[in-house]
Amino acid sequence: MIRDFTDNAKSELKSLITQVEDEKLCDFTDWVGDRWYDFEEWIGTLSLKEDLSNVNSYHRKVIDKNNTTLAELEKIFENVYSAESRYHARLSEIITTCRAFNGLIEKLSDTIAPKNGGDLPDIDIDAMLAGPFREYLSLFDTYVDWELRLSKMLEEYELKGSITDADKDAFIELYETYNVELKQKVDALLEKLPEDQVREIKYYVYSAEEPYRSLYLNELESYTLGNLSGDDTGYFTTSNNTINVDMTKEEANARGPYTTFFHESGHAIDYNYQDDGSFYSLTYRNSEGKSLQDVIYEDVENDIRAAIAKYTTDEDRQEHLLDYIMGARSVDINTLSLSERIILLEIQGYYYNELKGAVNEAGSDVYGGVTNNIIHGSYGHDMDIEDYSGGSYWYSSSGNATGSQAKELWAEYYSYCMTGNEKALASLREHFPNASKFLDEMAASMAT
Repeated sequence: MIRDFTDNAKSELKSLITQVEDEKLCDFTDWVGDRWYDFEEWIGTLSLKEDLSNVNSYHRKVIDKNNTTLAELEKIFENVYSAESRYHARLSEIITTCRAFNGLIEKLSDTIAPKNGGDLPDIDIDAMLAGPFREYLSLFDTYVDWELRLSKMLEEYELKGSITDADKDAFIELYETYNVELKQKVDALLEKLPEDQVREIKYYVYSAEEPYRSLYLNELESYTLGNLSGDDTGYFTTSNNTINVDMTKEEANARGPYTTFFHESGHAIDYNYQDDGSFYSLTYRNSEGKSLQDVIYEDVENDIRAAIAKYTTDEDRQEHLLDYIMGARSVDINTLSLSERIILLEIQGYYYNELKGAVNEAGSDVYGGVTNNIIHGSYGHDMDIEDYSGGSYWYSSSGNATGSQAKELWAEYYSYCMTGNEKALASLREHFPNASKFLDEMAASMAT
């Protein structure tokens, strides 16, 4: 007998209940009728075993006998649909598991097929495969859909609002169970670090979104860790391919824990990706043929142009100030009028407030890079150096941009993506609306 819980069956039953309710004269007659159905059931006539053609009559009698109401029918179907949903999910898991086992069996079959290896020696294949097969079953049973389990773990941590060291250890253990070779490479790179720092870095790496996680893992053997404490840190050097970070300060880093570590790692990845002595952030071009440098300068110029317009409506004055701020080499500050210098001070104050604080570090640093620190917040390289005649981090002695603008923005962006610093990412995307999209495209191209 098939239990029909389709929408058509539900509509039919609702109609029958309505009919039964309409036919009932009073509670007493309904009680008498129910007792007669009891008698029919006792003598075996209230049954569908012998005759399926009278199913509606059977349903009406059962409905009347049990005084089924429309509300109760709705509840019955709700329970059925709920059970169906649970069993569907479970059966889907079973089907997925069976397909995986089937794939394994097919591979084993191909391995031992005579056509693939000629005549097989007289050996006990079953005994040979028993150990590895049981080991596979054990791992499969424990870690079915391990990537999905990792995702669920992250969701649980987010809902909980806090992550313990035990949580991180569980996440790392699961990831490394299925990435043994990567674990060995990560351990080799981080061997100088204490256990607690290794845990933090691994958790950041393994939980990072793609393609940023893969970019880190793909370059594990292309560089090493250099100086890990003291003042002479916070940089990547191409001469010996090392990142140098004061790890004693990383946990309490004002920009976010391990931001400097992943910033310098971003430089190392940028440099080693092409393996030709050039930084990918300087050579990659988008579909329009533009470089990251091009797009950064466009974003900064557009933003500064809009800021200047807040302080003067004179178009000639606007262009004069823009030329000076953007570092046009033909403009000397002494050529600015007194009123223009006053406006310049107001613009500098505006940007200092706009770009101050650790969360705005990327904007502060790279706006400073583009303008040679005429505009900046509270973070940057070669702070307050506006005379580039002798060269600086941002400009050569001849006045040409060094490319550090692109390299630094990439490293900032990469570090925020790896540490999940959403506030810093939001600030970067606000001040570099087009360059941030460029960076995503660039990262995607590195992962292909």
